[in-house]
Amino acid sequence: IENTLEFTGKHYLNSVVMNIKIIDSMRRILSIFERENRIFKLLIDHNNLSLQAMDKLIRLIDSRNVDECIEYSKQIETLEKDGDDIAYKLTRSILEGAVTLTLQNNFVELVNTLDNILDKIHFLSKEFVRMKKYFLEETIPLSSISYEIYENLLHSRRSIQSLNKILRTAIEGDINKIKEIRDEIEALEEYGDEMKDKTMDHLYSVGKDIPSHLFSLFRSHIFEIDTIEDLCEDAANQLTIILRILSE
Repeated sequence: IENTLEFTGKHYLNSVVMNIKIIDSMRRILSIFERENRIFKLLIDHNNLSLQAMDKLIRLIDSRNVDECIEYSKQIETLEKDGDDIAYKLTRSILEGAVTLTLQNNFVELVNTLDNILDKIHFLSKEFVRMKKYFLEETIPLSSISYEIYENLLHSRRSIQSLNKILRTAIEGDINKIKEIRDEIEALEEYGDEMKDKTMDHLYSVGKDIPSHLFSLFRSHIFEIDTIEDLCEDAANQLTIILRILSE
């Protein structure tokens, strides 16, 4: 009887210890998940700033009122500064243990990519304002190129929207849905390349009719817009890798 009681007691004690370890492990996992969820929410906040900035950039390029354009650019600059604050907060939280050690570099890369998108929008806003301030006389070729750049910006906005969608889906942890959205962003980027090439062909076809300095400016702006879509694809790929690691 004594042996039986001793065995039962040890078995019960081992079970209790095992249950405590399981509960403790579950708590740690939930704690990590909650911390990483907070990171995802901040990433969404940052991406929302890029969406707002892109909306203002599209209005800026569509406006013929220089003062209005300057005001849009100032608003974009404010959004870019807010984005820098979020990026700093994110990076600090990540490096201080808000995410697991194995994912720190991945998350930092993702933050930098998102911040680069907002930086590009800010850069373009300043460039477009300078052009509208100092090159008010638009020829017909310039107007047609400006319209195509406007269309390219609208397309870039779709990529940023899809990136916003994939970040929101990340909180749900639906890997299959995330892959679908990532494929959608890849398709947008490929179509954006086609739009860029078409606009570049158009620019070269009218190149002899516009000043060389304006040709160079438009050329660089077309590539900058294309870079925004490349960055959206990079961010989607980085996020997919993060979520694949988290799901393992």
